[in-house]
Amino acid sequence: MEKKVLTTYRKLPREVKNALKEEYPLGFENILTTIKMISNGESVSALIYKYNDTQYLIKYTRKKNIDPLDNSKETEIEDNDVVEDLNIF
Repeated sequence: MEKKVLTTYRKLPREVKNALKEEYPLGFENILTTIKMISNGESVSALIYKYNDTQYLIKYTRKKNIDPLDNSKETEIEDNDVVEDLNIF
């Protein structure tokens, strides 16, 4: 069974960050999905990314002129949560 994780780019394991940088060398802002969070009704942008046996829902806050692969400019959103039944995956 595949594990599903809701996280931010900043909190990803280094090996997943490296795989993202390799797969999306120009960034992934143009392929983000907009998701409405059930808990607070807030809409967030996210990337759904599969790495090994884990599917990541990587939340991302869009800001003007920010490279999504540059974690020094990332905004903290929430803690890592394992997502058991998230229908968007």
